[in-house]
Amino acid sequence: MAETPSDVKIAYYSAGTYTYTCYEVNTGIAGYTYDTSVYTMKVVVTESDDRLIATRTIVRNDGTKASGFAFGNWYTKQAVTPVNIGNPFIPARNPSVPKTSDSLPLTL
Repeated sequence: MAETPSDVKIAYYSAGTYTYTCYEVNTGIAGYTYDTSVYTMKVVVTESDDRLIATRTIVRNDGTKASGFAFGNWYTKQAVTPVNIGNPFIPARNPSVPKTSDSLPLTL
């Protein structure tokens, strides 16, 4: 099962500003179309009363704010060319073998 942004937990141990660029890596597997969305997640961690408080903002690549992010992929089934392998249960014809009423030759 794939992780979603709400499943991922990040621990912070000191105050500061943390910036993440979140995108999907296109592995080039045939038939897949990958989501090209890019998000920037900025986490500002401040200290107050000996506690760390994290404030998160997420911005899409076009500059609009988002409440979270997820990526969607699409798979297009590739056309399959059938391969004729013949019938492996019918032996090749051998003129030196007597013919019978069925398709299998009689051999001694």
